[in-house]
Amino acid sequence: MAGSSKRPSRLLVVDDEESIRTFAQRALQEAGYEVAVRVGLALAPLNPDQHVHGHWASIGAAVATVKLLGGGARELQQAIEGTAALLIYAPTATVIEGTTVHHLYVGSGLQAAIGVGYGIQAGMTASIGTLEGYVSRRSGNSFNASKLAAGLDPANPTYEILNNYFKLYPVCAQVITAIEAADEIRRQLPDAGSIRAVTVRTTAAAAALCGGRDALTTLASKFSIPCMVAARLLYPGQGPRELHAINVEAEPLRAMMRRIAIVVDPALSPPYPDARPVVVEVELNDGELLAARKQIPVGDFSGNPIPSSVVVSKFRNLVDPILGRKNTEKLSGLVDAIDTLPDVRPLAAAASPAGQ
Repeated sequence: MAGSSKRPSRLLVVDDEESIRTFAQRALQEAGYEVAVRVGLALAPLNPDQHVHGHWASIGAAVATVKLLGGGARELQQAIEGTAALLIYAPTATVIEGTTVHHLYVGSGLQAAIGVGYGIQAGMTASIGTLEGYVSRRSGNSFNASKLAAGLDPANPTYEILNNYFKLYPVCAQVITAIEAADEIRRQLPDAGSIRAVTVRTTAAAAALCGGRDALTTLASKFSIPCMVAARLLYPGQGPRELHAINVEAEPLRAMMRRIAIVVDPALSPPYPDARPVVVEVELNDGELLAARKQIPVGDFSGNPIPSSVVVSKFRNLVDPILGRKNTEKLSGLVDAIDTLPDVRPLAAAASPAGQ
């Protein structure tokens, strides 16, 4: 979403002070997720060369920390501004290339957020206006303050968490619909040997971020539409664990990737984040053409939701090999009863292999 052309003077001290006051009050109840998403919407779009990990989501972590420590609206405001001064401006290139420094972005952002939360509770102060005046200029030069409190009518509030999506695959969001389209076509084929060529029509944003075929690491493969489409055509039915362990150097995979062309199709709309439109076309050796179009990925809560049983199934498939079936069931039960837990320590203990 584009930022507003009218830029208020300071975060939390803007023309519509009542909206900002509502944002602060509601954020204490909605906690980190809601605040993080709304700040992200207010800053969107980020510069193309910046990746979001360790960036605006860190502000939500600081808000959650303050809430858990018993802070109020003043502490919330200070936590937002204080964490804004410590955001990570991670280069997108490190993610696309699959360099593993990427794994530090989220952890470092979270560490900074927790530190700010404790610091604010101890009396530390932050500069008001850091998010809007400093971060926006370095993140994309836009700031739409109306996104912070949009829909937070106390009588009938609208929560951004209800627009969330759940990833069934361990890949970039821009790749998911391409996987689903490839799966649909693959189910119509006896084997991948009948494929002569593949064309993936997608948006400019998806092609720029995930159109490369130089996927030399597991992390890079998650940001490569050619790699993931090739994997789905060659190895149908693989789950998250298998995709995570994909052998990106395998010659059959590289050969299939060479048959895949990425084409930017201006007619595909709306663009991300409202949808992730893609058309996959597979030409067979006998000249037959098969095509599949996907608009909104499965797991998108507002457009293509999945039942909770699918979420639980993915959780068990990933956790069973680590904790064992019995302990996985115990952890799942604790999550189901989370409203009755005094704090998160029982969850942390159950999730630790050392504590089993």
